This record gives sequence, C-alpha cells and structure tokens, in this order.
Amino acid sequence: MVDIAHPESREHCMEVFRRVLSGEKVDRVEAVFVTRDGKNITVEGSVNRRFKEGRPVSTRGSLFCSMLPGLSFGGFDHPP
Repeated sequence: MVDIAHPESREHCMEVFRRVLSGEKVDRVEAVFVTRDGKNITVEGSVNRRFKEGRPVSTRGSLFCSMLPGLSFGGFDHPP
C-alpha cells in the first residue's frame, strides 16, 4: 500500500499499517494512491491481518474504491 501511496499520504498509510500489525482492524481508511500514469486517486476501504495457526501471516486491504464525485460504493455517496 505504501508503494502506491501519494507522498503526502505515506505517513498516514504507515500509521494505519502499524495499527493493523498491532492487532487493530481498521474498518475505514482513506488514502490517495498514484496510478501508473501519475494520476491521483482517492480511495477508501478496510485493512486487517490474516492469521495462520495463531500467527499473523499477512495484511490485506478490502474494497478499496475510488471516491469519484457522483458515484456510490457500499452506501457511501460522493456528491459531484
């Protein structure tokens, strides 16, 4: 997640990552990502850890959606 985060969003992404690693499930996070062609995209989603045999083995982000004006994702409306 940090690799594609906008430079101004990286510290926020690292803080979310630290919270997840400490065991917290982050139900809603917003970040700005940068596409391959350099466009900024504001996204939102949730992040948690995956366990195997009682040990954390990975983190995962779910339902990252572009927060574009006029679109609705999962009950979040983003007016134009």
